[in-house]
Amino acid sequence: MNQPLTRLFAGILLVATNMLVWNQVAMAAMQQLGNSVEIATSQVPLWQLRSGTISLRSCPDCQVRLLRIDENTVFHVRGTNEDDATNDLAAKREIFLQHAREPSGRAGMISLFIELDSDYVRSVRLSPRPGN
Repeated sequence: MNQPLTRLFAGILLVATNMLVWNQVAMAAMQQLGNSVEIATSQVPLWQLRSGTISLRSCPDCQVRLLRIDENTVFHVRGTNEDDATNDLAAKREIFLQHAREPSGRAGMISLFIELDSDYVRSVRLSPRPGN
């Protein structure tokens, strides 16, 4: 009579143990690699993406923060596979700038992924606004 109840209790214990173990594994694997900033494309002077630095101001009264962009910064345009067709980072930057100049690109957002405790931009992603 108690055997089904014992099996049920053992099964519940096994599931709870597995959930605890997987929760700890997932928590141990989470690590922040950098910070991200999202800004309207229209607020970004596109020539800065070629110059090696981009200036960023978090608020009207905040100091300007200069971020470094170099030949290793990865540029990506969301929703297109054009930049995936090449491994040439300079070509990817040109594809990015071409899309950023279009009306849908200027109405979209740019995401900057910045290394932790650094001023280095690891990657830049353009999210064009559909319909423009």
